[in-house]
Amino acid sequence: MNICLDMSPAVYGRGGIGRYAEQLLGALTDLAPAHAYWGLCNAAGGCLPKSDGSMAFRPFVVPWDNKSWRLRVAAAHLWQRSQDNLLPRMDVFHGTDNLLPHLTRIRSVFTVHDVAFRAWPGTDTLPNRLYLQTMMPVFLRHADTVICDSEWTRNDVARLFHVPDRKLKVVYPGVSPRFIPVLDTDRICQIRERFALPELFVLCVGTLEPRKNVPTLIRAFRQAAVPGLGLVLVGRRGWHDAPIRAALQESGSEGSIRVLERVTDEDLPVLYSMALATVLPSWYEGFGFPVVESMACGTPVVCSSAASLPEVAGDAALQVAPQDVGGWATAIRTVVDQPALRRELRDKGFRQASRFSAESMARAMLSAYEALA
Repeated sequence: MNICLDMSPAVYGRGGIGRYAEQLLGALTDLAPAHAYWGLCNAAGGCLPKSDGSMAFRPFVVPWDNKSWRLRVAAAHLWQRSQDNLLPRMDVFHGTDNLLPHLTRIRSVFTVHDVAFRAWPGTDTLPNRLYLQTMMPVFLRHADTVICDSEWTRNDVARLFHVPDRKLKVVYPGVSPRFIPVLDTDRICQIRERFALPELFVLCVGTLEPRKNVPTLIRAFRQAAVPGLGLVLVGRRGWHDAPIRAALQESGSEGSIRVLERVTDEDLPVLYSMALATVLPSWYEGFGFPVVESMACGTPVVCSSAASLPEVAGDAALQVAPQDVGGWATAIRTVVDQPALRRELRDKGFRQASRFSAESMARAMLSAYEALA
């Protein structure tokens, strides 16, 4: 079987979705190496991607930057122009990045990571929101199978877009095997020195944008007032980050808060392992990769009680309402002051993270491909 995946988010390192695409491809090639795997990439910024050899796929590049490629896909759907001729001969195409070319002879699978643009429209940029509001219903109608990252996302898709149950399938993302406890003291010292990190800190991972609710976390961190404790924010600056900058200035805690915009996937497990706890106060997540990644590294988690996060975290995390500043401050103090609780969350976290294996994701996805092909 010839299988093509959109690997653009992995090639260009687009956060959780990039890790999703890379992990899926790696698990598929391990599980079913007899199939032929192709990776579609767009030429972002007009530059062709340079493979570092870490992703074993046959590349197929469409020579347009992100905006041009998305507009061409939209036009092809709206004008009913087939884009099959852009791809090699394929049995199944998997859209992993909120984009699905207009294919008429190739069967298609489309992953919906979340529908924040509808559920929380104020947390997305206007151009992206307008594009997804226009095109997401088209992609969902056109796809033969729709993969959802969680039951929460599945219910949102069914409710907001009236997609029939027969097309919807929940496949939890698998956590990369690189996310394990890092015990190498030399490596830990290198990371601490490189990023000038305090001895004790709590960690928040995610793009600095409205949906991540970082200002609430900053206010809670200040209110918690734990001596010697730092807050480390890992993530590139997203759109509308002015409230985050304002919260940093208002907190008076600039010296104890570090913002790390450039952290590699290789360094991230070390940061998780170093942290006293990972905190994720998001208003909305379709899955919440940092929850599972942190648990797999043996680090306790405090997460929001909103959207899919209770489903993903189970009973292995402390949960706080996203708007409850006092509740977040109390949770931070609690996880710092109670080593026994941290040990309990660590043990539960390992068990919870084991539910989200790359192999189980690949088996479920391969079943979906074979059912179509």
